[in-house]
Amino acid sequence: MAITEQIQAVNRSLKKANGFVSASILDTSYLNLSHTLHSHMGGVIDHFEAGTITLIESDQVSPIHTELHTIMAKATEIGWKIKFIDIANCFNPHLISAITFNTGISSHEVLKNVSLSRPFQIHQSTSIIKGLPEEIAKTEEEQIKQNGAVTPQLIIITDISAQFFDPALASENKNFPVEQLELLRHVLGVLQGLATQGHLVVMTENTNPKQKNESNKHRVQKTPLAYAANVHIRIKTSEWERKIFLLNHPFLAPEHKLVELKKIRRAKNDDKQSSLDDWY
Repeated sequence: MAITEQIQAVNRSLKKANGFVSASILDTSYLNLSHTLHSHMGGVIDHFEAGTITLIESDQVSPIHTELHTIMAKATEIGWKIKFIDIANCFNPHLISAITFNTGISSHEVLKNVSLSRPFQIHQSTSIIKGLPEEIAKTEEEQIKQNGAVTPQLIIITDISAQFFDPALASENKNFPVEQLELLRHVLGVLQGLATQGHLVVMTENTNPKQKNESNKHRVQKTPLAYAANVHIRIKTSEWERKIFLLNHPFLAPEHKLVELKKIRRAKNDDKQSSLDDWY
């Protein structure tokens, strides 16, 4: 039976016993849980742990998107399946191709390994996230049939609170944001349950006030996202450097790293460029 079914069986046994039961009822013959997902994140961490929720926030979307696509490529390399709930509409197959170029894995393998969902409003997102345990259980059954083992799954959700706390909803709903907070807490509970089953959940948040309503500048800190995450990473980017802060981690102390960015040469004319280097 899959991990989800085993946990349910243990819960049923505990209810019947009204106390402790032997852990030997768990079948571990097919488990492959010695997995970590290696990704350096500018040096503040060197891997992501299965069984955790990681929140990555940034004032620019580019570093988040690059990191997410790198994580997906690395997850595919070690055999993890990927569930990508792309609220921010950032999934880019061309970026996958660029990241996997000259590596041991093809972009086609990564794309084939990603189950992509793109909800457009909060009730769609809520329904999809609530359905994740069932979808993952199906994937585990397929893994057992094909390989005789299951691996952790990578669950990515982009810019979740941007959709749940869109200022436009305030004019439509007198109870804003009470209903949205309740829905968010519910889906975070589902994600925490998946993390306790050994899966890796990665959530992202764009905190750039230029791209969002100014009143939402500190939204991440005011919503349950940061409290639900075991690992919290913040990225701040200026013209020449990027600071990566590790704000919370179950095993590491808070710290930050400085990453120098390559100087970008601007084209001399608005409509002409002397070479590709003027733009990239």
